Amino acid sequence: MFTLLMGMGTTFVLAMVVSSTPLWMLHFVMDALFLGFVAMLVRVRNIAAEKEMKLRLLPQPAVRPQPVPAFAMRRSATN
Repeated sequence: MFTLLMGMGTTFVLAMVVSSTPLWMLHFVMDALFLGFVAMLVRVRNIAAEKEMKLRLLPQPAVRPQPVPAFAMRRSATN
């Protein structure tokens, strides 16, 4: 974000000093990139907020389930 802001400021100052059409076009491209980046940040924030609103954790069981005995986890097939 700061890089885009610095690029916008630099191209604006250069376009004002030199009064060159390509520099103005570059400045407008930097403006468009900055606006696109900010729009993307707002969209990501809104998606995260919506996900947080909709997310509902399952209730924890009152009693923890007993671990499965080790012999039940052995493979029943022979090699």
